[in-house]
Amino acid sequence: TAGSAGFWTKPVNSSNLQNYVLGEPYGSNAVNVGTYTFDGVYSSQQGYRIDDSSVGGLTITPKALTVSLTGTVAKTYDGTTAATLSSGNFSISGFVGTQGATVTGSVSGSYSTANVGSDISISGISFNSSDLSANSGTDLSNYELTGAVSTGTGAITPKALTVSLTGTTSKTYDGNTTAPLTAGNY
Repeated sequence: TAGSAGFWTKPVNSSNLQNYVLGEPYGSNAVNVGTYTFDGVYSSQQGYRIDDSSVGGLTITPKALTVSLTGTVAKTYDGTTAATLSSGNFSISGFVGTQGATVTGSVSGSYSTANVGSDISISGISFNSSDLSANSGTDLSNYELTGAVSTGTGAITPKALTVSLTGTTSKTYDGNTTAPLTAGNY
């Protein structure tokens, strides 16, 4: 298993070499995704260095990130199922320590219906690493997005309609304030 400060801890036997140190210059640098080769082994307890390129290597693969839909996703009725999501609509988990990232792009998905309602399923969320901006100290090449973004729900609210009077209406005096309107007046 990988230990701190670049140590590769692997018991060899009870009396001799207990820790391997990665070949220079990899020592403490073997923390990012990549393949590292050993040029030998070194015992930190005994001070032995054995040069042997057949010792092997180390491959560090990207850590998986999980993106979940969160927050309120809402839009006003527009006749389509298109859902536009922002950074506040996502939760990203799987980062190491204090590393992290935020969503910076406009991400799209689809409501299950174009009609007004609440708790409408949102799916088909198109999301990739170019939509992320790394926080300070985070190297996004050490991570990968796996699987689809979890589905969530949203709301489509009614669109306000504006009604205006068109044309001219007229009537003969009858002592009240009602006006006769026809379909041609709207």
